[in-house]
Amino acid sequence: MDKNTDGGWTTEEKDVVPQKEKCNIERHDAKELTQKEFLKRYAYSEPVIIYNVENEEFKKLTEKQEMLSTWHDVDVTLNSANTYSYTRVPTTFGNYIEEKMKPQNLEMLGNETLYLFGDIDQNQFEMATRRRIGVAAIQKKQETANKFAAKGDQMAGEQLVQFSQQLDQLSAGLEMFAQKHRDEIKKNSQFRRYFQEMCSSVGVDPLASSKGFWAKALGFGDFYYELGIQIVEICLSTTHINGGIMTVEEIRNRLMRTRSRTRKDTISTDDILRAVDKLKVLGNGFELVPLGGGRFLVQSVPGELSMDHSRVLQLAEDAAYVTKELIIDKLRWDEPRATSALEHLVKEGLAWTDEQASDTTQYWFPSLFLQQYFKMASFKVKPEHSGPPELYYNETEAAKYASNSHITAIQHEMAERALELLALPEDKTCFLLDIGCGTGMSSEVILDAGHMFVGVDVSRPMLEIARQDEDLETGDFVHQDMGLGMPFRPGSFDGAISISAIQWLCHANSSNENPRKRLLFFFQSLYGCLGRGSRAVFQFYPENDEQCDLIMGQAHKAGFNGGLVVDFPEAAKRKKVYLVLMTGGVVQLPQALTEDGGEGRTQIDNAGRRFVWNSRKQEKVVKGSKAWIEAKRQRQIKQGRDVRHESKYSGRKRKTKF
Repeated sequence: MDKNTDGGWTTEEKDVVPQKEKCNIERHDAKELTQKEFLKRYAYSEPVIIYNVENEEFKKLTEKQEMLSTWHDVDVTLNSANTYSYTRVPTTFGNYIEEKMKPQNLEMLGNETLYLFGDIDQNQFEMATRRRIGVAAIQKKQETANKFAAKGDQMAGEQLVQFSQQLDQLSAGLEMFAQKHRDEIKKNSQFRRYFQEMCSSVGVDPLASSKGFWAKALGFGDFYYELGIQIVEICLSTTHINGGIMTVEEIRNRLMRTRSRTRKDTISTDDILRAVDKLKVLGNGFELVPLGGGRFLVQSVPGELSMDHSRVLQLAEDAAYVTKELIIDKLRWDEPRATSALEHLVKEGLAWTDEQASDTTQYWFPSLFLQQYFKMASFKVKPEHSGPPELYYNETEAAKYASNSHITAIQHEMAERALELLALPEDKTCFLLDIGCGTGMSSEVILDAGHMFVGVDVSRPMLEIARQDEDLETGDFVHQDMGLGMPFRPGSFDGAISISAIQWLCHANSSNENPRKRLLFFFQSLYGCLGRGSRAVFQFYPENDEQCDLIMGQAHKAGFNGGLVVDFPEAAKRKKVYLVLMTGGVVQLPQALTEDGGEGRTQIDNAGRRFVWNSRKQEKVVKGSKAWIEAKRQRQIKQGRDVRHESKYSGRKRKTKF
């Protein structure tokens, strides 16, 4: 063996036994022998040979020189190997190692061969092991400290590796989730807020950089930085009006008006707050001023607003102005405190004074006044940009929609025009499908024309209002999403109309919605439930030419023929777009209406039979008049219903009560 690796226990060549004999001392693998078993069986009773020892500390402690320096003068008792002539010889540990522990002559008797085992004084041995004197003891203590430090570093390194692996797994899972729901994160503001909260809970900030994973995989960082730039532009362009302070609602309204033309994603208040928070790197020029109740103002000019200023702004939020007397009364301030706060707001350009009031000076805040103005004005985002129709048209919106006389008049006019474009036979009662019927405004026009109908809509509150209308009790209503197809038998209907509904299918409200697939599936199912030679007319408000091409392209894929008819194309307000689809042979599109009453036909060159459209429009009958009642009575008679006989009192106005 190498003297450098055997701990100093190598036998000299002159003492090596020339021929190996079988040894009767037990041998144990260090990996299989436990410390408990070693102390119980061998430490104080019998010899043992241990191999495959990989404990560096144990090797260090059992080196020959290490043991001699520690226990050289310790008293030990040697024992003979002969059971019948048991001999005990006292000596020292050093003498045993240096003199006795050597190869002996083969002729030496067993009672003269001495070993160190059996009669060791355990107390003395334990005291000797605790004794550390001199330079060797100091070195030993230092080595022990170094070993503990190394072990601590090893454990810390292992924990760091473990934590790194867990973070990598978490990051990978977060990235997979983000990639799977990419479209929904970008388009659904509520889903985006939940995703931000989930990232914040694990210490991940998707907005930390515009060059990291989130910007490359999702365009997520770019979304907020782009939004921040637009907010800066809006604030700077309105500083001369509002003094550099705006409400979050006003900023959102301005953003939606500029983005709705080209962007399909919505912006929430939470998005604006996060984007403004990122603008703090530009200095103290962009800050959020809390008003309480989750409401904020955006300050875009350098300067500090104290709590007094914030409370004055909060007080002025409802009326857009305050007076000194109002502040003293509501906030319980003294006059100098109220005067100081108002003078600072006027000096910073955040408030304007109105001294023409009869009794006292009023302090107006332009940003709050504009907020009031926008609430009253008609600057509204298109409904299809605000989310799914079943969520937008809730009970409140459905009630507003049904009670709006202006909307009712427009819906009736467009439904009448759609019926004209259907070119239905005059002597036949047809069975029509009203797609996106809503509260039944277009269905009422169908009944007035003497036809039967089935209405389909995705909003339950709208359908509930339609079912409660007594004038529509002869029709049926079905709750169904257009994008999931029409659930009717083939050839069930003689025609179909749809007023302001088809454009909803051009927008995806979740990651699993594909506008192209939904449009195609809708048109395929509609083509199946229409009779051959029938038509379907869709009135809609296209945002751009690409949306028109998308709708028409999917309709042609489903088997329809036809094209667009644009009424009053030169008039911005009266312009109406109708998509006329045909299931039969190729025919010429009807002519469109124009301002001068002439022909304004958007024509597609189609071969085959020609369609002749009668442009003479019947005089509109006033609802509730005698002619209207008589037409309704005749229509119900054709439908086989029992009706009251005609009377001279039908349609007569009652006299005013005394």
